[in-house]
Amino acid sequence: MPLTQIAVDVRGDVVILDPAGRICLCDDRDGLPPVVAKLLEEGFLKVLLNLHRVRYIDSTSLAGIVRAHVMVTRKGGRLKIVNVVQQVQDVFDVTKLTPLLDVAASEESALRSFEGSTSTLA
Repeated sequence: MPLTQIAVDVRGDVVILDPAGRICLCDDRDGLPPVVAKLLEEGFLKVLLNLHRVRYIDSTSLAGIVRAHVMVTRKGGRLKIVNVVQQVQDVFDVTKLTPLLDVAASEESALRSFEGSTSTLA
């Protein structure tokens, strides 16, 4: 089952991605990497991935998150993740990706941590 939707919200120079449904973030058409690639083309370098509506993540979705993280980092930006449910956090921990992924305690703290960092290209 594909990802049902990725809501996009912009707050200043930070873009917030809010996926819903069974997460399938690595899909080449509707997944996270193509959405992030488009945002990077538009000049957004601060990306916040809000996983509050994601209850399950599989290896393909995990690969999509890592791919998006690499894409943003290579452009000099930052990708942060917030509102990770314990089951998803366990997957991050077991795969030893927790140190790589910048997981914030809350959306507010993540937004504050972006202040003064890389801005958009526009």
